[in-house]
Amino acid sequence: MVARPVFHQTPEWRFPPLPRAVGLTVLLVLLTCVLHGSESQGEEGDSSQTASPIPAASPAPDSSTPVIPGLSLVFLPGPNGAAPPLAWRLQEFAGPARFHVAEVGGTGVIRLESEETSFALHRDVEVDLAELPYLTWTWRVDALPEGGDVRRREADDQAAQLYVVFPRFPSMLRSRVLGYVWDASAPAGSSLVSVTSSLARIVVLESGPAKAGRWIEETRNIREDYRRLFREEPPRAGKVTLLINSQHTRSRAVAWFGPIRFAPEPPVRGAGPLQATLTAQP
Repeated sequence: MVARPVFHQTPEWRFPPLPRAVGLTVLLVLLTCVLHGSESQGEEGDSSQTASPIPAASPAPDSSTPVIPGLSLVFLPGPNGAAPPLAWRLQEFAGPARFHVAEVGGTGVIRLESEETSFALHRDVEVDLAELPYLTWTWRVDALPEGGDVRRREADDQAAQLYVVFPRFPSMLRSRVLGYVWDASAPAGSSLVSVTSSLARIVVLESGPAKAGRWIEETRNIREDYRRLFREEPPRAGKVTLLINSQHTRSRAVAWFGPIRFAPEPPVRGAGPLQATLTAQP
């Protein structure tokens, strides 16, 4: 079994309070390490993870329509069942990661499961938001962390989290993180400064279990979100991160993601390459 480095229990923008100067330095050192880390830090997943079955008749993004210009981040199986998807890196923060890459309706998807654990998948990108301002993805939540609330540090657990990282020189002072979450408690449509870092902004897109078990398509103009939340023009995007955690609430969470796409314009709903069937089959 390959020896694995020990990581902090929470992501680089989500960890316990420290004195301001020290905390900011440690935060951005970690952020920089993740941005420029070697591919070897996650080429193989934890060998103890179990592959969960695909739900029967799960709806999935429609890949039959023509692809519009842009950048697609897809999920293709790694070299073995324990490895993360090709071109993605795994980072474990608390406990072992459980994930499963599969194909549903001809489209690659990934299932993430957390049992009082926290882990992330990172994918390097280089995206100019002046050219590709729209981000579209599909996600699905089957289990929300009990009592999770992005507004409270002690309950800051979410099943489905997507972050766009903006490295900016000098990274120790200026790198930014823009996140989109499916929260258990905070109202959909709300946005806030992260409870663990002033460098991160969070947008709550979905809330609670009402849509659980269904693929939901999201499209955001991330250039406008960045302008609104940081009050400045965005630098190039340098990384996309998927994260799941339930260690604070000591509970369980399950989420799925379909392909993620940067595009010059939003897809036509119902006709785009990432469109999901919005109602789950029994």
